[in-house]
Amino acid sequence: MQAYSALASFYDRLMEYPYSKVADLVTQGLNGKKTLDLFCGTGKFTVELAKKGLSVVGSDISQEMLNQAMINARENGYNIVFKKENALKFSYSYKFDLITAISDGLNYVKPSDVNSLFDRVSNALSDSGKFVFDISTEYKLKTKIGDNIFYEDTEDLVYFWRNQYKEKDGSVKMDLTFFEKTSDGTYKRSDETQKQYVHTLDEIKVLAKCYSFKIENILDIDTFEKYNSKSKRLLFILTKI
Repeated sequence: MQAYSALASFYDRLMEYPYSKVADLVTQGLNGKKTLDLFCGTGKFTVELAKKGLSVVGSDISQEMLNQAMINARENGYNIVFKKENALKFSYSYKFDLITAISDGLNYVKPSDVNSLFDRVSNALSDSGKFVFDISTEYKLKTKIGDNIFYEDTEDLVYFWRNQYKEKDGSVKMDLTFFEKTSDGTYKRSDETQKQYVHTLDEIKVLAKCYSFKIENILDIDTFEKYNSKSKRLLFILTKI
């Protein structure tokens, strides 16, 4: 099953992310500017960008996630354009002042394709435009996620999250199973498989240099302070030069 097809309706309920704080940090001085939110998922961050006065487009490959994004936007009073597209193939007739890819978007990109993503983002940005993204770190994927099993049992939802780390390609295979309680008291099962890849800090630094980006800041997203060897997710703020 395609990633995020089964998860879409549960994602906002299960995901904890400082959307508003990240939006505050990255949108300073960008009021009204054209923005592309790649890997937008259910649109929670896209809506936060719209709240900051940005003209934003949300982009994702999962139609199920985009359906939730349109609901989130309407419920918050915003008429946001959401497009179903591959982040490696997006194309627009105008330049963006800000491109974002948060909540592990880059971790879903194969190492062999990351160059293509950076190249496309660089070409789509205006001069001095910003590229803001995060990654789950190697430490997190190898020691906190890899080869571990997680589960949650609530009144109306039970899920199992089984992981397998593969050293050969630096990937984590994630098998998710959901049991959602229906109106008649029975449970509906849904399954999907996802895969994330390790992208190291050194690799990101090389990519930034190759595609004419200056690294303005790298932060531990849990503390919004300087990262360390046990940081689980890093936030990168890059400027095109």
